[in-house]
Amino acid sequence: MKLPRTEFRKLKLIKLLALLRAGKIDPKKSNDVGYIMNTLATVGVRQGLAYRIWVLSESEFIAEARLAAKRKSKFAAILLVFTAVEHITNHYVRVFGELRGLPEKAVDTMLFRCSHDDKITWLSSLLGFDLPDQMAKKIAELRSARNKIVHFPQLPMIASDKDERPDSWSKLQDVVNGFRLSSFLSLPENLRAHLERVYQRLDPAYSPAMEMLQTLIDAKKA
Repeated sequence: MKLPRTEFRKLKLIKLLALLRAGKIDPKKSNDVGYIMNTLATVGVRQGLAYRIWVLSESEFIAEARLAAKRKSKFAAILLVFTAVEHITNHYVRVFGELRGLPEKAVDTMLFRCSHDDKITWLSSLLGFDLPDQMAKKIAELRSARNKIVHFPQLPMIASDKDERPDSWSKLQDVVNGFRLSSFLSLPENLRAHLERVYQRLDPAYSPAMEMLQTLIDAKKA
């Protein structure tokens, strides 16, 4: 099967990153097309180098969230937008954990046993800085709305001569109806773009890998 050009280039970049991190390709030869092509074709195969390919598919959730928003189905849209945010968060927990050389079991524990809030705190601690304030606030607001839907407290309406308190369903409807959904639909993409920029700055292999990839593109080899 022939890969689309964009995916083909992504695969080339993944291979170049793996070779650079393993010290199997010389970053000083980033302009040598023949050397790069030969290394890509032979080194990984001959030396058993494994390529770890993480698939990030948040776009499917975002597309469904936008459709739900068009249908005025805010409950579904909130859940889908948050799912996209958590999908992205989990991806970068894995990516940054690997980049920092953490044991895979430690990363798995964070992914499978911790809340989303804990993962964001963990990422901030690992990277040494927090998410932008506005982005962090939006994530917290989205997470709160999502949790109110998922962890629905079944409380009755209470009516008496002195007081009347709405049931949990009425309270939830008020939360969802008052949620400014349109301002959250771009949140997953903004989060991904931010974390990707951080990754590119922190990974010493990224810049030479991109230089090599550009050399291949200019030579029409990618």
